[in-house]
Amino acid sequence: MDDFDRRIAHAEALFADGLALEARDALQALAGEAAGDPVLLSRVLSDLGVITSSLGLGGAHALLARAVHADPANADALENLAAVCAAEGDAGQAAHWLRRTLAVDPGRASAREALVAALEATHDWALADAARHAAAGDGRRPRLLVLAHVFLPSVGGTELLAEQAALALRERGWDVEVGTEPHPRRTAAEHRGIPVHELPDDGGASLTALLGGRPFDAILAYAGPLGWPIVIPPTLPHPRPRLVLVPCVNPDGYAQIDASPQIRGQYAGLLRQADVVVHSSEHGWDARLMRELGVRSTCVPNAAARTAPGREPQPRTGTRLLCVGNLWEEKDHVGLLRTLRGVPGDWTLRIIGGEPPAHVPNPAPTLRALAGEDDRIQLTGPAPAAEVAAAMAEADVLLLPSRVEATPLVLVEAMSQGLPWIATPTCGSAGDHAGGLIAPLGRFPGAVAWILDDDDARRALGAAGREHYDAAYAWDVVAGRFDALLAGADALPATPMPPEAAQATTRAR
Repeated sequence: MDDFDRRIAHAEALFADGLALEARDALQALAGEAAGDPVLLSRVLSDLGVITSSLGLGGAHALLARAVHADPANADALENLAAVCAAEGDAGQAAHWLRRTLAVDPGRASAREALVAALEATHDWALADAARHAAAGDGRRPRLLVLAHVFLPSVGGTELLAEQAALALRERGWDVEVGTEPHPRRTAAEHRGIPVHELPDDGGASLTALLGGRPFDAILAYAGPLGWPIVIPPTLPHPRPRLVLVPCVNPDGYAQIDASPQIRGQYAGLLRQADVVVHSSEHGWDARLMRELGVRSTCVPNAAARTAPGREPQPRTGTRLLCVGNLWEEKDHVGLLRTLRGVPGDWTLRIIGGEPPAHVPNPAPTLRALAGEDDRIQLTGPAPAAEVAAAMAEADVLLLPSRVEATPLVLVEAMSQGLPWIATPTCGSAGDHAGGLIAPLGRFPGAVAWILDDDDARRALGAAGREHYDAAYAWDVVAGRFDALLAGADALPATPMPPEAAQATTRAR
């Protein structure tokens, strides 16, 4: 036996040195000697099949088939037979023999990679994605690219969502990287240990180049419905990473797509090329759009981290109202201040938020003028998450007066802190959430007065919001849903509002 092993090794060394004909002759002599031992014969025939194939001679397929017949547990022979089938253009047979290979040797990475390629060659995309994820589990963490058109140091809801999703999925076992548009104040190529790739809106050229050099297993994309992180990835050629799209749809985005039957048809066709489309709300514009387009989608709510307050609450002086959001026109801080102008009472309103970029309208001068007329109004600029949490902990009610919202994270943050909220009907997903009231801006003063006059109702709303947050909007819940979709699930069961939270919210409304 030892001499036989030595002679096989010698033949293999001849082949490695480029002496294929000499190696073939040596193995043919060994085949006769091994005829009575199926395991040894399988080894010899497998090597002969590889050499014959490399020489471009006929018969390689037959030699390898004989090797597999002699020893069905010879993983080398099975993988070599699959390679010959693939070279002959028979990807279906290649996939069959590669599955047999992995049944014998589940940890064989080369066979797993070849199986993914064979399945993609036969357009079995779902099976290829499942095989790719299985390969990721065999000693390698799966690699995820989170796409968002904006990311830190830019500050806003999308940036926060992308950051927290990346961190939560990293905890779930993914190696996460971020792709986003360039930012003039970005000075580092990573954030909290997550690599950040700057990808200009160039028709997908930069994204294609990144994917060509990095073996990502999946893409999770957040953006407005017509932003490049949503419309470019579905056009990428196969093979490509598994693709989960999360369009952020507000009334303006909905109107753009609803403008004509042609646009709707083109957009629906684009979304259907993704592996999974996610709607983030049950009552918002994204759910409505997917339903009207006939696009199959599944709900994964936008999550928010529960942040601990960065300081102790300040001594209470009267009623404390809070508004959190950057000072974009559509947030309608101006409308809120005009609505509250002249409303009597011992109350203060703190507005936390930074000014918008220079290229968009800036309501800050008008806001400062209105605030100057009433010393109960405090414009305190942007604040870190721990300060926002502290402000929520000492507030009585959060106000969200926006004219246009998709899935406002600030409501979820308020729910996490047990803070009742009031939002306008145009605040997208507000109808999904427990813990607050929905009213036109003109009725905010009356809604505030009602909440403040009924201590039981206010406490019940705060508790309902917190309970709903824990059940559906905490990152340990939402990351688990994304993890399942990125790993191969096509749909998920709903996460209904807890009954007591629903009852308390319905009673208040």
